[in-house]
Amino acid sequence: YLEVNMNICIDVGNSTIGIGAFKENKLVERMVVNTDPNFTEEQFYQLFKRPFNYIKEGKGHIDNIIFSSVVPQVNLPIINALKELTNIDPILIGTGTKTGLAIKVDNPLEIGNDLIADLVSAKEKYGYPTLIADLGTASKILLLDKTGTFTSCLIMPGLTLSAQSLSSKRSE
Repeated sequence: YLEVNMNICIDVGNSTIGIGAFKENKLVERMVVNTDPNFTEEQFYQLFKRPFNYIKEGKGHIDNIIFSSVVPQVNLPIINALKELTNIDPILIGTGTKTGLAIKVDNPLEIGNDLIADLVSAKEKYGYPTLIADLGTASKILLLDKTGTFTSCLIMPGLTLSAQSLSSKRSE
């Protein structure tokens, strides 16, 4: 029996934290929990304990943990909780992370690490040219052009925010 190792990818968004376990580049487990920016390291540890134990026991050995976050105040508590749970130093995607992605925009430092993660994974999985739709609290449409270069992004209110706005206008 050859144990296949896994990579864990975590997307920390304003509303939810998505956790995906990948074996041989295939998603084998997916979980979503609510984001609470006030959580402490211990609370994140408790939040992640059951899902990570389930993944480790049922799916295989975890090699890497990679995450992106648009909620900076939770990064350190999450990193510390994950280290304690897994004995792995998580990799936080951010400015300076080597991805091999070509970027041609006015200010590359304004690109969120969640968008970098979207772009790199879409380029790897689907090639280019590609349009990527990231539908969360904010909806983002990203473009990788025919050379695989990130050139454009459209950001607008997400589906829930848009529906809430329409609903509040209707009741006025």
